[in-house]
Amino acid sequence: MEMHGLACIPVKHDRNNNTDTIPSKILTKPASSQQTLPNVMAVKYPPKSSKAMAITDSIANFIIKDLRPYRIVDSPEFRAMVKTLDSRYQCPSRKQFYDVLIPQKYEAVKTQVQDRLKNAGQIAITTDGWTSRSTESYVTITSTHITDEWKLQNFVLQTRCLPKSHTGENLAEAITKALDEWNIPRTPLFVVSDNAANVTKTGDLLKCELHLGCYAHTLNLAVQKCLGVQWNSAYEMLDRYLSMQAAVVSVLVSKDLKNKDKDLKFLSDDETTLAEDVVTCLKPLKAITTTMCSETSPTASIILPIHYQLLDYVLLPKEGDSPTIVNMKKSMSLNLKERYATKENMLNKVTALDPRFKTLPYLPEEDRLSVFDTLVREAGNLSNTNTQITVKTEPVDNADNPPIPPLPVLPTVSDDSVPHPPEENPIPPKIMKIESKSKPSSSTLNDILGDVYISKVCPPLKKPKLQAAEDEISQYKSCPGIPLNANKLNWWKENQGQFPLLAVLAKKYLCIPGTSVPSERVFSTAGDIVSAQRANLKSKHVDMLIF
Repeated sequence: MEMHGLACIPVKHDRNNNTDTIPSKILTKPASSQQTLPNVMAVKYPPKSSKAMAITDSIANFIIKDLRPYRIVDSPEFRAMVKTLDSRYQCPSRKQFYDVLIPQKYEAVKTQVQDRLKNAGQIAITTDGWTSRSTESYVTITSTHITDEWKLQNFVLQTRCLPKSHTGENLAEAITKALDEWNIPRTPLFVVSDNAANVTKTGDLLKCELHLGCYAHTLNLAVQKCLGVQWNSAYEMLDRYLSMQAAVVSVLVSKDLKNKDKDLKFLSDDETTLAEDVVTCLKPLKAITTTMCSETSPTASIILPIHYQLLDYVLLPKEGDSPTIVNMKKSMSLNLKERYATKENMLNKVTALDPRFKTLPYLPEEDRLSVFDTLVREAGNLSNTNTQITVKTEPVDNADNPPIPPLPVLPTVSDDSVPHPPEENPIPPKIMKIESKSKPSSSTLNDILGDVYISKVCPPLKKPKLQAAEDEISQYKSCPGIPLNANKLNWWKENQGQFPLLAVLAKKYLCIPGTSVPSERVFSTAGDIVSAQRANLKSKHVDMLIF
């Protein structure tokens, strides 16, 4: 008993009953002041606690990035899952996410984007329109610029509802408001869009320095006008059939199928040959379209090299082409020739600043010289760009020409203690300067030997910008080219110090996209957001979620 501590418990003796009892207060277990685990877990996190805010932010990111509907947070299954993960967390309501949390995240990200655009040099924009499941018309605007690290930066600025008809005036008004909201300068303005007539009028109203039609869209229009069908699907169908022709024919001539349908028809030899010729003709166009749409940064510098390759080689009728193929090539070539005739001067400058295509092989020599002369004048007129040359010459320190030791410093004496020489033998001015109060010996040595040894750095000589621009163009043209698969922006990052004036122009022009694909890619995302189950989603929330 003692070992269990009972010996120290006081015992009360009852004389009447002749019994011993232990006081009840000893037998009663005292209440513990420490909370149990179930009680602790029952206490919810305060809404403003770091833990609760971190979980809420994670759910908001889940809704935004995974394109989930707001109503998911009110789902019993979702709330049960959250409770299983952390029972102390209380998930906010759909209205809280809808009205407060998502808008707050939108404003925070919008501020970051505005700060980056503020520090950008030249900004180009792309725009396109689409219609949602709820038949609302939207206009998407994206921006493209080159960062200080020579990276191409794209932003989806906005996807706003356009309740009015898509006239040139209404589109111009929408784009103007977007430029003002995002503080994008209106001059110079580079816009890339499709080739619709209303969008072309929009470019005229905005007075764009360059309004460029999407090259993938341009190529698609030329081929579609020639064939009269959606040529991408037609090409893939023919190409697939020809690759599997033997298997298809063997199945069709099998006994089982032949007995069921005796009217089966096959392509004749001439029809098969024509299909092969059509596929061969369209194959390079398909490859160009795929490249322009899938490349992460297809800029306008690639348009003219591809354009002239098509006109001068791919679409040029060749010996052995059938009359059908000859007519196809002539029709597509004629359509493409008219597309960029008024924009070639600007596109030639853009192409010349791409080190992959700077030789401009598609142009005659006289036109190439004219393009570079234009760049020289533009670079020479740049403001806030200093180009200086520092000249430095020093004596050669070797055994044949040892350095001359410094002359001793003469003592400082007063004028009264200096004996005056006779008038007929005047002291030369330089000697008098040395003997009088003078500068330190280094200055004296410079007076004596300065005409022979130049040991100081001459002040920077400012070079006229026009001359500096001509020198840069000359050196740039003489630089070796880079492979077609090389990154042009990386080249400029490494060589901007050698070509400071041209680097400014490169940042200005190489940010122009070659297609409006950045805007068109939003459509697939928007289709997932404005789904059949979310057809009533308000336009302002469509804009926030796509952004």
